Amino acid sequence: MKFDHVCRMKLLLTALITCVLYLPATNSWGKDGTVIQVDTLKAVSEKNRVPPTKPLDIGHLKYAHGVQVTGNSELVYAIPEGFKRFEAWVGRDMTTPKARLRFRVFTDDTLAFDSGWCVYRGSSQNPNVNAQRAMRVSVPLAGCKQLRLVTEGVGNADWAEAVLVQEGYPLWQTPPPSPEDALAPTPPMGWNAWNSLGSKITAESYKQIVDTVVSIGMKDAGYLYITLDDLHGKEKKTFPKGLKASADYAHSKGLKFGMYGQGELRLNQGVPNAAKLAAIGVDFFKYDYSTKRQNIQLIEDIKKTGRPIVVSTCEWGLDKPWEWAPGIGSQMWRESFDLLDRWEAKWAMNASNSEIHHNRGIGIINSIDLMEAMGRYTRPGQWNDPDCLVVGLHGKSQTSGHIANSGCTCEEYRTQFSLYCMLATPLFASNDLRDMDEFCRETLVNKEAIAVNQDPLGVPGWRCRKLDEKEVWIKPLKGGDLAVALFNRGKEATKIEVRWIDLDIAGKYKVRDLWAHSDLGKFNSKLDLDVKSHEVRLLRLSPAK
Repeated sequence: MKFDHVCRMKLLLTALITCVLYLPATNSWGKDGTVIQVDTLKAVSEKNRVPPTKPLDIGHLKYAHGVQVTGNSELVYAIPEGFKRFEAWVGRDMTTPKARLRFRVFTDDTLAFDSGWCVYRGSSQNPNVNAQRAMRVSVPLAGCKQLRLVTEGVGNADWAEAVLVQEGYPLWQTPPPSPEDALAPTPPMGWNAWNSLGSKITAESYKQIVDTVVSIGMKDAGYLYITLDDLHGKEKKTFPKGLKASADYAHSKGLKFGMYGQGELRLNQGVPNAAKLAAIGVDFFKYDYSTKRQNIQLIEDIKKTGRPIVVSTCEWGLDKPWEWAPGIGSQMWRESFDLLDRWEAKWAMNASNSEIHHNRGIGIINSIDLMEAMGRYTRPGQWNDPDCLVVGLHGKSQTSGHIANSGCTCEEYRTQFSLYCMLATPLFASNDLRDMDEFCRETLVNKEAIAVNQDPLGVPGWRCRKLDEKEVWIKPLKGGDLAVALFNRGKEATKIEVRWIDLDIAGKYKVRDLWAHSDLGKFNSKLDLDVKSHEVRLLRLSPAK
């Protein structure tokens, strides 16, 4: 198909519809009184409220309205009759260079939301730094008369897009469906060589990985794109028969072949030859160090070849690719720095402006905190990419030093997998599949968890309840089911309660544990489960007959 100006306009229109229509339900304001903006309400009392910057800016994401406060503040509102929920996005406003903040919501005198302490250092221009994007607040109001918003700490803070939602208004909205010819109607799945084999991969080891993907059940679970990364110019030596021979082998096993290239952000590389990629038999192309201009050119050139190639744009979120990549035809885009083989990257709390272009990497928990606010840009066929899974690396990365870390516990690896499934991200394993323990294999091939990730509705999950280190996440699924994740960020085991009122459901639901592969029973209004440190209990809730 010729990629002419009409095609380009269609893509731009699709991106515009995505950004305007497919937001969480609290971002699409009703004109019939079903939603009230909190900044238009007269407060019963208020302390340290300040005139807001317009638009509000949390982590370089813009918010159309909201309430801004400074330092220790308290805002008290009477809840109008008939309103069932308070929704907002909270975080440090980018007008503040440094901040240490805690956000809490009280309904009457009951603590309903607690962000825990959030520390932000530096006014970096890079949204990767400080894991500083907004956190979602969702608090039920049934039976409550008063809403109290409390901020503690130092710095300017935003209660962005803060609203009261009336009974009958949906908690979420269905995104527009992907086009029938979309290359990635669900998040792409596969394996990437970089973290384990890197540029040391050879034609023989690639063949072994392909065979392993088939033999251990990963192909049947949906992992299709078996992808090379940076070969450092060694391909003539390490792939003596040419890359096409490896592509042909992957295709012969019912898999797809992925390749890698670099753009002008490193060594001023030019646009790859799309005709050559098509001739090799490339199905997936990761375009690293690439600019918007280069991605536009590459995608235009690919379309001229007639070969369907999934394009993964990678420039780590520096130029906000979520704002333009959907409109040019990219199927996925990196929204953050490289993911480290560690739970948390402390450097992310201390980076300065001089480090904004230095990809030092982030940890699993930093990645998860960065991803939630990006859900507004996800839809079928267009996916935020937080980087590869680090499941099974165990500190054994053979490539770049900043990736090779002390590793994570098995539960932490499973937590990454669970929450990436909830967030509807691409799933690319990156460990050496030929040498993997059974726990990690079971993690990667859990078809019940993968079904959450691959759900055709394409709605990414979000926190529907947070009390400091105890979190409950929700992800709507096609057909009326819900995926629910109970996440313990703390260092000690605890109980976490799931309440139907937080999920905006009522009645009897059947609950299934997706890691234990067992039914827990039928419940009417809530349940509570034991959750280990850094663990996720992943559940599927289905209306009971």
